[in-house]
Amino acid sequence: FLQLINQFYTAMKKLGEESKTPIISQVHQQIAEFVQGYPAAYKPSGAGGGDIGILFAADMQVLEELEIKISQIGFKIINVDLWTEGVRVQ
Repeated sequence: FLQLINQFYTAMKKLGEESKTPIISQVHQQIAEFVQGYPAAYKPSGAGGGDIGILFAADMQVLEELEIKISQIGFKIINVDLWTEGVRVQ
C-alpha cells in the first residue's frame, strides 16, 4: 500500500512537471521529501494542488515520530479516525 501511495505521488509530480502545471505545491513537496527517509508514504489530497496532505505508515511508532517532527518544522497535524460505516444519509 505504501509503495502504491509513493508511486501515485511520483506520477502526480511528473504530470505536473511535464504539463508545466504545479500539481504538487512546494509545501507538499517539502513534507514528502522529509518523509522519504521513513517507512511511510505521503501525498497531497484535494483539488488544485491539495488542500491537505495525508501521511500513511504501517507502524504507529513511525507515524507518531513523523507527526512530532513534521509539527516541529511548522506544519499543523490533524488526526482523523476511519469509520467502518463510511458516509450515510439519514
